[in-house]
Amino acid sequence: MFFRADRTPPDALAVLRASGLLAVSEFRVFELAHVNWYGFEADERTIERHFFPYMFREEVPHFVRAFTRKILGLERAGRLDPEEFGIEPDERTVRGVVSGVFYGLGIAAALAVLVALAKVTAESLGFAECMFPPCF
Repeated sequence: MFFRADRTPPDALAVLRASGLLAVSEFRVFELAHVNWYGFEADERTIERHFFPYMFREEVPHFVRAFTRKILGLERAGRLDPEEFGIEPDERTVRGVVSGVFYGLGIAAALAVLVALAKVTAESLGFAECMFPPCF
């Protein structure tokens, strides 16, 4: 499915919005909706049976539609608490933050190396024009 907001049915957009508000995948929204509607957790095969038509034809089952309306209504009222639905927030740890900083620095270093290599390559090939910032 190629995402185009102007062609996407409102029910499918509601699933996307609920997914973002709860910070879970669309598949997890289907799982939560099943528990909310039927009162018990379904196995993965049952959820897939409902999820595939959504994924390929943007068809939203009734229980997911009701759940997303509930989520969006709670959000509009300012009362949405993902923990009510069993969604626990990710806990930040020192190790996770340090890892994130190192990954960010690694990406920045790799980008700097690529720019330096491109500059050296351009100079060795004899390009007379300035092709890198701040020249253009």
